[in-house]
Amino acid sequence: MKDNLTDGKKSRNRTKNQRPTVEHGTAHTEQSESVQPLELNLDDTEWDDKFAQAETFVKSGRVEAVQVTLEGLESGAYSHLDVRRGETPDSWVVDTYVMQERQNPDGSTERVAVVEDTHPIEPGYWILTNPVQQPGDHLNNYPQDAQTFAKSYEPDERSNTPGTYRAKGTVKIFRNPTGRPVFIHKWDTIQTGDESCYFCERHTDGKTSRYLLSENDFAAYEPYEVPAKDAE
Repeated sequence: MKDNLTDGKKSRNRTKNQRPTVEHGTAHTEQSESVQPLELNLDDTEWDDKFAQAETFVKSGRVEAVQVTLEGLESGAYSHLDVRRGETPDSWVVDTYVMQERQNPDGSTERVAVVEDTHPIEPGYWILTNPVQQPGDHLNNYPQDAQTFAKSYEPDERSNTPGTYRAKGTVKIFRNPTGRPVFIHKWDTIQTGDESCYFCERHTDGKTSRYLLSENDFAAYEPYEVPAKDAE
């Protein structure tokens, strides 16, 4: 049975002037503080049937993207995209933030931004910015090398905003079925997800890539509808 992932989608309007609480550190929730994260290998064959039965999605939300230059990195031109100096000279990284709900001592809740992953970045890479789930959410930025970006995105000709791109192709997505925070080894780093994250599979040039999506990432997708001519 396919998971119904389309319920409860939230507003994805972007507000630049309003910013939520930001916490630095590994992404977590109140539950995940007491539950040991589960290490997974999504490339194992045990996940094949689950992905085969998963619902097909297309990335509906357009992303904003900019290709970085050495001059821009050295001048700090991308600091608003969470780019900062790395631990070694002449190195830079991008902090990828996700939004999570936190319960306060008085019983109220607030949305806070926490660092999900930190990725190295080099001149020529692209920085992509996803649409936000709710007004005031911290921007969700992440890098891609030039080759991957060219295979995955194309300019959105319907947009009047320069630097707007849309994703190519479709993906298979289903909700994290473990009920626990998880992590995987991906793209030469560790990708983490809480118990509410999603598992995603993309096919590009005959290659299969499986990775995690946060709730913020998933907000940019919608169910894929087969074109009428292909459904006949």
